[in-house]
Amino acid sequence: MKFVLAILACLLGVSKAWLLGRDLPTVQATGDVNPTCESHGQTGMCEFYECFEDRFPCGGRGYMQKYGLFYCHNFASYYDLFTPQGKRWINETSQCLTQKLMTKYTQSSVNCHALSHFAFDSWDECYVEAGICDIYWPNAELFRQIYAVRHLFDTQATKIWRTMFQIAIGCGNRRLEEEGGVSGVLDQIRDVGSRITDFFGLKK
Repeated sequence: MKFVLAILACLLGVSKAWLLGRDLPTVQATGDVNPTCESHGQTGMCEFYECFEDRFPCGGRGYMQKYGLFYCHNFASYYDLFTPQGKRWINETSQCLTQKLMTKYTQSSVNCHALSHFAFDSWDECYVEAGICDIYWPNAELFRQIYAVRHLFDTQATKIWRTMFQIAIGCGNRRLEEEGGVSGVLDQIRDVGSRITDFFGLKK
């Protein structure tokens, strides 16, 4: 529930950036499926985003360059600072995300706009399944360092906010089940205000 309210607090701060990059093109494959790239996709390697982009060049505004590769490298840079459980989460999430994208990599063409939506939809599935609800708070400062603020207010920001909301709902439903319903959760949220303050790095 704390995680849910922190994310919802972020949602309240979003402004006029809820626009979609609907002008992203449909691109044809520039070559055959690369077995090495498939191997990268199966194991969650950052190189997968590069070879995907090589086959389907959506450009600097497309998901692979702007988000996929960017955040894969960011998580790799901070990997050693995560808790053991956080490292497990990164490993499982990285593999989950690239494996889902494999279904698009083997196509003969992709619509870059639709691909971006598909990739962001995979975030909430992979993040929650790997246990984001359990590892977020012990690693909260690292997440703040990893996620680029500029991405929360650019022309494709609505995809990120929608994904964050879906993750928050997923974590909230899971916590309700664990705590035995709403009454059990209420006892756990009395310090939410200070947690949200910490989330934004603010002082009272």
